[in-house]
Amino acid sequence: MIKKAFIITLFFLFSSLSVSSCSTNNDDNKKEIEVNGVSLTCSKESIYLDETCDLFVSITPVEATNKKYSYTFTPSNLIEIKNDTVFPLSEGKVEINVITESGNYKDSVSLNILKRENNVTDKEYIKSLYQDEYNHDLYPTSKGWGLSELDNVGVNYDKLNNEELYKVPNEGKIYNAKDYKITFNSENNAGNLTLLLNELANVDGVKIIKFESGTYYMNSTILANNVSNVYLVGNKDTKFIYTGWMGFIKATNCNNLHLNNIIFDINPSPTITGKIVSSEEDDVYAYIYVNPDEEYDLSNEIYQKYYLKRTGSYAEYYYDDEYKSYIPNRNGNLFYNAGSTGLTDLTYDKNTKLLKVTLKKNFPYCSYKKPNKGVVVSVGFQVYESFGFYYLNCVDTYMENITTYTVGGMGLRTDNGKNLYLNRVNFIREIGTGRLLTCTADILHTCNLEGVAKFTNCILEGSHDDAINVKTFYTKITDIDGNVVSVSQTQNEVSISFDVGDEVEIYDPSNMSYKDTYKVMDVKTIGSNYDLTLDKKVPNKGSKNYTGFNLGNASKATRVTLDNSVIKNKRNRGILLQGRDSIISNCTFLNVNMGAIQVLGVDDVFKEAIVPKNIKIYNNKFLKCYDDIQVFTYGSKGPSEASNNTLKDCDIYNNFFYKSIGNTMALYGVGNIKVHNNFDFQLNSKTYTVYVHHADDVTISDNITYFASDVNAFNYVKDGGNNNNLLINNNLIKGVL
Repeated sequence: MIKKAFIITLFFLFSSLSVSSCSTNNDDNKKEIEVNGVSLTCSKESIYLDETCDLFVSITPVEATNKKYSYTFTPSNLIEIKNDTVFPLSEGKVEINVITESGNYKDSVSLNILKRENNVTDKEYIKSLYQDEYNHDLYPTSKGWGLSELDNVGVNYDKLNNEELYKVPNEGKIYNAKDYKITFNSENNAGNLTLLLNELANVDGVKIIKFESGTYYMNSTILANNVSNVYLVGNKDTKFIYTGWMGFIKATNCNNLHLNNIIFDINPSPTITGKIVSSEEDDVYAYIYVNPDEEYDLSNEIYQKYYLKRTGSYAEYYYDDEYKSYIPNRNGNLFYNAGSTGLTDLTYDKNTKLLKVTLKKNFPYCSYKKPNKGVVVSVGFQVYESFGFYYLNCVDTYMENITTYTVGGMGLRTDNGKNLYLNRVNFIREIGTGRLLTCTADILHTCNLEGVAKFTNCILEGSHDDAINVKTFYTKITDIDGNVVSVSQTQNEVSISFDVGDEVEIYDPSNMSYKDTYKVMDVKTIGSNYDLTLDKKVPNKGSKNYTGFNLGNASKATRVTLDNSVIKNKRNRGILLQGRDSIISNCTFLNVNMGAIQVLGVDDVFKEAIVPKNIKIYNNKFLKCYDDIQVFTYGSKGPSEASNNTLKDCDIYNNFFYKSIGNTMALYGVGNIKVHNNFDFQLNSKTYTVYVHHADDVTISDNITYFASDVNAFNYVKDGGNNNNLLINNNLIKGVL
């Protein structure tokens, strides 16, 4: 709904009300410092009649002796001002003036007072929150629903579908793809495009490669090495269809690389959908017979080569009538072969046209349950083999209006590099097909990315693993000599590096307790390991010996923005965030089956880093997810031995939760956490919303929980113990309207 605001501007010749404010203590024995200026700002340009805003007065110099000031405003009947806060009385436009007592210096600001035109009943408002992913810009009859911005929850539909942030420049040299033998009929489009990109590595300026509307077939991965300021730009309905199971684009050491307006897909698909015809089992294995959907030809040799790799996944789905989508069934079978062998064979019978799926029943991550005939399943013939888009040591990478339907591996991965910007980048189920599994691994996976990862207006759907995983890694302290520490790599995915001036943090791996922060003064490289000279000594004796502890590079932690995006219809997590100074806002998480948002710092076999800090989560919808928001740390001793006050400074507000399963919110190993102004529409079986343990300085206030019918036993917070300064205020329960 479009807001209609009628701003009435009234002009009065004689209408001025004065409000005074003062601060400062004068010392008669000191020489008076006179005021030489004042500025006035307001926290908002417009407010509704049911809102307030704040005024900010800045007097110069800051050392001025007399900082008293007063307000006047015209017309005088539209607002009141109390302690620098504006309270509206009537709609219209008001000019607010400030004047200093010393020197009569003045400044002014204008404020529009608006009347809401988008009010609906409370029932209509609540339905608008859970009916779909979007923000419907409605406002309820009553204000008592906890939310601080009642009309700003969820995804803006217009931005999601239309916002342009990274436009193709008007100036630059144009390279038409067809002039370089990149055509709809070419058998070597990927090779020819790779040759063109290699040529452009030696060309200065902006280079724009343009593709026509239509389908380009690719039989190999497109390679871009050492190119800068290059744009790959499609037209309406430009498609790249890959004829084998491979990555789409691999870019190495590139700078300012742009992809715009292209659809990516693979045919034959590395993921299929079908229905169970029958099943049988023995003591060790279960055998599921699947009838694939007609769109898949499993007699194709690419499927027949499966036995050479024997990786893949098998998952059972159910249909969600409320949101009209197939969802991975947490209570069904989920078996895979990627490190642990759960799926051992896929065999297609050309005569019966059935796919035989062999599962090892003692798979440690899923207990086998005999499935029913007719259950819908997805099968992935790969797991982590490929990266759809792979950026290695790239700086300033941009993608806009890119759609991908399937990848045999991760959708996108970065290793090292700096700054990744994605806008309207979608990994989705293709309409008109039965494919349920988009990426056989994660969708977006950043590894040791410096700077910014900014994801806006994206739809991420249907992946086997996390929709987003943002991480780096810890190194391990192997030796300490005064202020010099030797550190070794803890994994072989990437090499964690250090520069002079970096800030590094040390954590005890047993419980992830924070020890100290140091500044790197000198770096000595020894193969993939380092000797770091720090700005102060590091403990190395007795109980304070930091040898063997985790050392992470805080200066290189990724700063994440996830805004106005949809993550839905998938198993595993929505976003796994291990970054700093990050924001998750105006997103919708729909039917995410294993943690919609996890902000975490743990010590486990993966050694992923770093402990997050300064995270804001607001204006989001969580619809029928399992474990909506989890903010936690723990070490090798597990969550029961988590260290208080490790992950700090997280603000969770103005979010809507609907029919949560598991923990709506869980907080442990944390400090300085605020949970406020959230609205919770819960199942009657819920007994709490927030679970807190091993936490310091947590404030949970002004939240609302609504039950569709009466509920007997419910507390907003479940105190799991080992908490200090846990403040719980004004969290209310509502029943049937």
